[in-house]
Amino acid sequence: MNTRACVDFCYNERRQIDRSVKAIVSSGYVDAPILKESRRHGFADSIAKPYDLAALLNVFAESWEKS
Repeated sequence: MNTRACVDFCYNERRQIDRSVKAIVSSGYVDAPILKESRRHGFADSIAKPYDLAALLNVFAESWEKS
């Protein structure tokens, strides 16, 4: 099972238990389609690597506010 399939499986299993769960996708590939279309893939938001704590906290806060 590749990494993407593992992430999808775990995320979908968790969402079956709790529909309110949110996930933020992260990648070192800035042009990765999943970063550009994160919501279409079911993620609350995305962040490109490398990132610092302030940027990560900002993404968490924005994702929380959008819900």
